[in-house]
Amino acid sequence: MIAVMPFWYWILVMGLFGLATGSFVNVVAYRVPAGRSLMGRSHCPNCDHVLGAVDLLPVFGWLLLRGQCRYCSQPIAWRYPAVELATGLLWAGATYLIGMRWELPSFFWVLSMTVALILTDLDTHRLPNKIVYTG
Repeated sequence: MIAVMPFWYWILVMGLFGLATGSFVNVVAYRVPAGRSLMGRSHCPNCDHVLGAVDLLPVFGWLLLRGQCRYCSQPIAWRYPAVELATGLLWAGATYLIGMRWELPSFFWVLSMTVALILTDLDTHRLPNKIVYTG
């Protein structure tokens, strides 16, 4: 017989998925306004070294690396883990408020695109259609 997971478990799981999504939200907010493709590997903006799997762990990778690039030791902006954490908390909060219902993925999508739009607006003072239209 399959055990039914308690509700707090789903809040935690969705929060962790939100952390990972926050990492992608950072990519969207950085690359879309610059006209760059979302495809391709992430790399250090200072030394251009392609980042490994451990370097890309949401929040924990930044903490493990003490906020600096493993390859060139240049600082990594605090914004990356902050956005990942904020997105994870938004996803966990949405799960708590809405519950495990069929509408939940739609809320995740809107929350994630809103975070990307906020970041893009803060950086460039514009809202790219490529992000707006997906919402």
